[in-house]
Amino acid sequence: MDPLTHGLLGTVTAGLLSREKQKENRWPILVAGGAGALAPDLDVLIHSASDPLLQLEFHRFFTHSLLFAPFGAVFVSGILWLFLKNRLSFVTLWSFTLIGMLTSGVADAFTSYGTQLLWPFSDERIAWNLVSVFDPLFTVGILGGFLWSVISKHKKGFFLSIVWALLYLNWAAWNHNRVKSEIINLADSRGHLPVSYLLAKPTIANNWLWSGKYVADDVLYTAGFHLLPWSEIKVYEGEDTPLLDVSNFLSTTPELDDLQVNDIERFSVLSEGILIEHPEDSLLIGDGRYAMLPTSVKPLWGIRLKPKQPESHVVFEEFRSTDPEIVNRFKEMLMGR
Repeated sequence: MDPLTHGLLGTVTAGLLSREKQKENRWPILVAGGAGALAPDLDVLIHSASDPLLQLEFHRFFTHSLLFAPFGAVFVSGILWLFLKNRLSFVTLWSFTLIGMLTSGVADAFTSYGTQLLWPFSDERIAWNLVSVFDPLFTVGILGGFLWSVISKHKKGFFLSIVWALLYLNWAAWNHNRVKSEIINLADSRGHLPVSYLLAKPTIANNWLWSGKYVADDVLYTAGFHLLPWSEIKVYEGEDTPLLDVSNFLSTTPELDDLQVNDIERFSVLSEGILIEHPEDSLLIGDGRYAMLPTSVKPLWGIRLKPKQPESHVVFEEFRSTDPEIVNRFKEMLMGR
């Protein structure tokens, strides 16, 4: 989730859970909650110049774990205590920093890609796929409640922020279930049931244009779905492409050394096994779950192989495009046209 929404969620949750007798110290409490919510994303600093997949592996990893939160909160609250020790005790700072850190991992799990909430007991990347990593409507509602409390100096705004977030997430869950049903209906109409993989997630910055993907007989199928409460679902049928057969691919690309073969396997884990060849470059392996358009099989990111370059990692590349044709097509689907 974007930093502004993370910070707001940690702040309003800390504010809501603060006691009335702490009213005079509410600003330090809000700072602790916001700082705790933002701290887990410091994992972006973990990277390697020679191994581009390391940053992907550590993104939303242990710093977002629920079990790690109490320990991470000690570090964050320790820094805050240097500046706020005349206002709040260390234990109080720690408790509200912990509240913020707990909201961070859970908030990310509501988006896509996956968050290792249960590490070290489970390596599963939990992704509920309910909201986009950036959804201005979701954020504005939380911000409105926060500003109300700041201006009125009353906790009611914090409460309304949380109510708005819960209502929005419930609406998103309803949309998610509607889209999953439509994907099953689409696959059924094509004689593709049962499917071996199914993904429904909102496109960027909204919750009414969704991306749907499913795999049947090792082929990835895509579709877009426009849905609003007062209208029928509009389906945009998309493209399809075979999943990458890694074993066959490696047998026909003998120039790759063990290091790059291992990188392909690591990228496969990060992509839930939904690997595809880039349609315009056979040396690019893409994550088939993400594309600029919900109907496209052109991946949003992937790894470039470097045959005949021993002891060299793959290169991670992104394929984001501001091509007017793509942007206009997205806008058309967003408007339900």
